[in-house]
Amino acid sequence: MQTDYKEKSTITVDENDILKMSAKIQQNKSENAVFRKQLDKYFSGAMPSHEVINVCSTPNVLKLLNSTAKKVVLNQKDLENAVSADKSGNTCHTEGHNISKEELYKLSDEIRNPIMILKGNERNKNSVVLITDMVNKNGENVFVPIALDRQNGKISNISTLYGKKNLSKYIAEHKSEILSLNIEKTGMLADTGVQFSQSIYDTVTCYGNSIAYSTQNVKRPEQNLQYDNIIDKLGSEGKAEINDDGSFKINNDFYRSLPRDNRATEVVPARHAMEIMQQLSDSGIEFSAVSRQNDNAAITVHKDKIDILKHTAENIAEKTIRHDDVKSSDSDKINPEYYNQLKKDERKVIRLPHNSGNKAISALQSAGIPFSAVKSEKLTSITVHKDNARALDQIISDGSKQTAKEYINSDFFKSLPPEERLYTQISGMNKANELMSELKNNNIGFSAVVDNENNSTKITVAKKDASALKKVTESLFSRKAQKDFSDKAKSMNQEHDARNIAKNKDNQHSI
Repeated sequence: MQTDYKEKSTITVDENDILKMSAKIQQNKSENAVFRKQLDKYFSGAMPSHEVINVCSTPNVLKLLNSTAKKVVLNQKDLENAVSADKSGNTCHTEGHNISKEELYKLSDEIRNPIMILKGNERNKNSVVLITDMVNKNGENVFVPIALDRQNGKISNISTLYGKKNLSKYIAEHKSEILSLNIEKTGMLADTGVQFSQSIYDTVTCYGNSIAYSTQNVKRPEQNLQYDNIIDKLGSEGKAEINDDGSFKINNDFYRSLPRDNRATEVVPARHAMEIMQQLSDSGIEFSAVSRQNDNAAITVHKDKIDILKHTAENIAEKTIRHDDVKSSDSDKINPEYYNQLKKDERKVIRLPHNSGNKAISALQSAGIPFSAVKSEKLTSITVHKDNARALDQIISDGSKQTAKEYINSDFFKSLPPEERLYTQISGMNKANELMSELKNNNIGFSAVVDNENNSTKITVAKKDASALKKVTESLFSRKAQKDFSDKAKSMNQEHDARNIAKNKDNQHSI
């Protein structure tokens, strides 16, 4: 069984992957030194009472569980409970502490590579329990409960540390709560009576000892399913609608189930959407997606997961840019050496149509702002230092105001007789995008004119869909905003109706 897993996870790493792994190993060593220095400070009595102990940055095993916090911390009172003798200390656990200082030095490494991770207490939402190789003075494996993404998602907090008697019995009774496991370490537990069927390895996330510095050998349950791509997989589950023109609608039921205030949407290039959806699915993050005009797609997640969605989209965009770098000739590159000298976290990258990209490049040159650019077949990718991100955004915004209005579904508009058109107008692109997504998700035909300069969008539907439109807008807007929207729409339609009547009279007069 273990051999099968290793064969499945065998990969070929390139030089860049090796450098990343090396950098992560060095980072882990540096964090260990800081953690151990804080422990020494605590045990010597020199640590101020308010100081929190930084155990490590959020490890890969917790990122696989969608943790977005930056680090894992331990409070002094919980450390005191961990090292105190059995049945002492202010804690709800009455046994299993009694952990030596020498074992505690291993904590950061053990959190990066636990034996397995189980679901946390039902009363403590978004928590997990790590079973580690650490042992207390009674020889019992140490359990480490962690409350994920606390303090507005900034930290994950170790709730306590305690030993557990009869590990094999405990695991046997809690197999249904296993979220992920180290297949190498669990194999070594066989001598203690811990046994797993193949079904466990097929239904939970599995990793090896390399998880501390790389996620390349991670095997998720979804990887056992044989599909050519994520849309095929979702289609087999009845969650994907693909039209003959290539447009799609994914997980529409999830979109409708999300309260409006909990939705967060990111518009991405359609050619990136497949890989983004695959990575979200691999990470267990629910999403919906719908194709948009101009080769774009809108992906929606719960607002708590928007940072993960944005980070995933940015990584894929950057990978595409690097790929374009390789494909492009030297004549397609501008200042490539500047791109190379910037660290990854220093780069602000944006992709534009060539016309807009050329204008942005000219503006950057005029302003004396350093940049790099690559022109691929369809787009121009521009990179600046993150400190110049606001300046680049302003340049693009100024350029957008000079461009013509954007027309969406103009064929639909032309197909409607003037007397059958129902007009609405909405301020702000976010709300406009939400409304257009809802219209599409509810199969309501529409056209739109996006006015970049005035930050407003004029949307037209058929009059026969008036009640459907009202239902959609009621789900999106507050009562006051709904009234303002309705009043504005009523005024617009009265004006258009008056124009049509006057036009018809003029036509009759000319005849």
